[in-house]
Amino acid sequence: MSYVAIKSLLLSVKTDIMQQDKSKLMSFAMQGGIFLGIFWVVKYFSVVVYGAHASTMLQFVQPILSAFTAVILFQNLIKYRVFVLNNVMSFWHGVQFSIMLFFFASLFESVAAFIHITWIDPQYVSTMYASMVDLLKTFNISESVITSFENQPIPDGLGYIVNHVILSDILIGIMLSLLLVPFSKMINPKNITTNQSEK
Repeated sequence: MSYVAIKSLLLSVKTDIMQQDKSKLMSFAMQGGIFLGIFWVVKYFSVVVYGAHASTMLQFVQPILSAFTAVILFQNLIKYRVFVLNNVMSFWHGVQFSIMLFFFASLFESVAAFIHITWIDPQYVSTMYASMVDLLKTFNISESVITSFENQPIPDGLGYIVNHVILSDILIGIMLSLLLVPFSKMINPKNITTNQSEK
């Protein structure tokens, strides 16, 4: 067999493995994204919708709910590495998985946000931007910056969902993955179970 034939064979095998890994990544990210997305929908309606008209008690509940996002990501990273990748996961592979997980979950939250700003509180986006202007004024920022921010058109529903829900969720996913992927690679539930059974 010639060198070219061997090289093309190895290339085709590598392509098949990459495609298989990618399909597994997408499948597992979708499964995890469904659970995380449902959690975010509950969090969205309890904190953003109900919390806007409720007592300040939810101000203490919100950080706890947000911490669960990191816990869910951490758990999914370990499961994906152990049960799909046979315990071998590179750092960037873990980051890629986290991005896809958060993307699929953000689609669920997008539906919740759409229902909220379309039927429950159509003035929510404009009220939010007005609050941001007031917040900028408290920081003694120059008037030109505040004026330019005030003169910007308020985004429509789609713009708000893309920028403040989907892209925001993906950014959080990237930041969390940079912290959690290295730690998730240190934990090996299979070895723990084996060691316990041997004892």
